[in-house]
Amino acid sequence: MLRELTLSSSPLFQAFGQAYSTQRKVAEDGETNEETLLQESASKEAYYMGRLLELQSELKHSRATASNAQADNEHLSSLLQELRESNEMLELQRSRMREEIREYKFRESRLLQDYTELEEENISLQKLVSTLRQNQVEYEGLKHEIKVLEEETELLNSQLQDALRLKDISDAQLEEALESLKSEREQKNHLRRELVHHLSMCDVAYTGSAHLTFTSAPPSGTATPTTLLSPNAEEPTSCNGHLQSGTGAGTAAGPVPRANGDCRGPGRKAEGAATSDLFSEMNLTEIQKLKQHIMTVEREKAALMTNLQESQTQLQHTQGALTEQYEKTIRLSQKVTVLRRLRRRAHLKQEAQGGTTSELSPEALMELGRDEDEAEEEGGAEENKSETLNKSQVFSYQTPGLEILQCKYRVAVTEVVELKAEVKGLRERLAQCGEGAAEEKPRRNSQLQKLERQVASLEKSCREEREKFASLELQLQAAQSAANESQGALNAAQDELVTLSEELAQLYHHVCLCNNETPNRVMLDYYRQGRGLRGLSASLKAMSSDNSKVLLTPRLARRLAAVSSTTSTPVESRSPSESPSKEPLSGGGGGEEKEGDTGGGPPGAI
Repeated sequence: MLRELTLSSSPLFQAFGQAYSTQRKVAEDGETNEETLLQESASKEAYYMGRLLELQSELKHSRATASNAQADNEHLSSLLQELRESNEMLELQRSRMREEIREYKFRESRLLQDYTELEEENISLQKLVSTLRQNQVEYEGLKHEIKVLEEETELLNSQLQDALRLKDISDAQLEEALESLKSEREQKNHLRRELVHHLSMCDVAYTGSAHLTFTSAPPSGTATPTTLLSPNAEEPTSCNGHLQSGTGAGTAAGPVPRANGDCRGPGRKAEGAATSDLFSEMNLTEIQKLKQHIMTVEREKAALMTNLQESQTQLQHTQGALTEQYEKTIRLSQKVTVLRRLRRRAHLKQEAQGGTTSELSPEALMELGRDEDEAEEEGGAEENKSETLNKSQVFSYQTPGLEILQCKYRVAVTEVVELKAEVKGLRERLAQCGEGAAEEKPRRNSQLQKLERQVASLEKSCREEREKFASLELQLQAAQSAANESQGALNAAQDELVTLSEELAQLYHHVCLCNNETPNRVMLDYYRQGRGLRGLSASLKAMSSDNSKVLLTPRLARRLAAVSSTTSTPVESRSPSESPSKEPLSGGGGGEEKEGDTGGGPPGAI
C-alpha cells in the first residue's frame, strides 16, 4: 500500500514542483518589469521638468526685454512729441511773420489804389453831370413806357378774367350734362338688373332666349347689359371711352346671376356694336374758340410780362448806376470840404503860432463862420437829397462854377502830395521790415534745418525701436508658442504617467492574485478607483512626483528613488523623440499573462 501510495503521489509531487517553479519565475519577471517601468517614468518626468524650467526662464527673459523696449519707445515718443510742439511753435511764428509781410504789402497796394482812384474820380467828376442828366431823361421815358405797359396788362387781365368766367360756365354745364347721363345710366342698369333677376326665376329655356335677346346689340346704339358689364364700359374715371375731369362715371356693375346659380362674369362687346360718345352729341365749337382765345390772351400776357420784366431790370440797372454816381459825387464833395476846413484851420493855427494875432482877425473869424455854415448847408442838402433819392428817385443837381472846381482840384492835388509822402514813408518802413526779415530768415532757416535733422534722427531711432519691438514681439510669440507646445507635451506626459500608474496597479493586483497573496491596501484602493482616473487627469496633473510614490509599495519606492538618482544626469540630454516607451512593457506583460495562464493550467486541472 505504501508503495502504491508513493507511486501514485510521485507524479503529484512533480506537478506541484513544476507549478511552484513557474509561479516563482512569473513573480521574478513581474518585479523586473516593474523596476524597468519605474525607471522609465522617472527619467521622463525629470526630462520634462528640466525642459519646462528652461522654457519658463526664456519666457521671463523675453518679457523683460519687451518691457524695456516698450519703456524706451515711450521715452522716445515723449521726446518726439516735445520736438513736434517746438516745431509747431516755430511754424506759427513763421506764419505770423508772413502774415505781417502780406499785410504790409496789402496796405501798400491799397494806398496805391486809393491814389489812382482819386485821380480817376477827379477826372470823372466833370463827366458826371452830363451823364446824370442823360440818365434822368432816360428814366422819365422808361417811367412813361412802364405806365403804358401797365395799362395794357390791366386790359389783358380783364379779358382773361372774362374768358375764365366763360370757361367756368362751360365746365359747369358739362358737369351737369355728365351727371344727368350718369343718373340715366344708373337707372337703366338698375332696370336691366331687375329684369335679369326676374328672368332668372323663370324657366331655363326662357332665360336662355332672354339672355340671347339682351346680349344682342340693339340698332339704336345704346348700351347693352353686356356692354354695361364689360370692364371697358363702367370704368370709374371714364365715360363712353373719354376721361372725365369732374365727377366719376359711376361704379362698375356687379356680376349678374344666372339661372343655374353661377355668377355671370363680364360679357364681351359685340363686334358690330357702336360705342356711344357724349362729346359727339354736344357742340364743342364754342368751347374750342374760347380755349383758343384764352391761349392767345395768355401768350400776349406772357410777352407783355417779359417786356415789363426787361424794362424793370433796365430801370433797376439805371437807378443803381445813378445812385452809385451820386454817392461818389457826395463822397468827393465831402472829402473836398473836409480838406478845405483842415487847410484853413492849419493856416489859422500857423498865424496864431506866429504871434501875429493874439486876437484873431475878424476876416479869419468870418471865414470860419462861413465854412461852418457851408458845411451845415451841405450836410442838410445831402440829407434832403438822400431822402428824395429814396422816395422818388428823382435828382436835382446844381452845377458848380469853374472856380470852385479849380479850388477842389488844387485841394485834391495837395492831398495827393500828402498821400504820396505817406506812401513813401510806408515804403521805407516796409523796406526796413523786409531787411529785418531777410536778416532773420537765414537764422530761422538754419534753426529749422537743425530741427528737421533732429526730427529725422528721432524718427529714424523711433523706426529702429519699433522694428526692435516688433522683432521682440515675434520672439515673444515664438517663445509663447514653444511654451504652449511644451505645456501640451507635459500634459501628454502626465497622461502617460497616469496610464502607466494604472497599468502598474493592474499588474500588481494580477501578480498578487497569481501568488495567492493579499495585495497592499493602498494599491487595492487605487486599483478600485483607477477605472475613473482618466476623467480625473486634470487633478493628477497638479500633483507632484512625491505624491505619486504613495501608490507604490515601500520596496518599489526605494528602488524608484535609487533609479532616479542614478539616471538623473543622462536623462537631461535625452530628447523627447528618444524618450523610453512602454511597448516592451505591454509585450512583456502579455507574455507574462500567457505564461501565467499556461502555468496555472495544471492546478486548475488538478
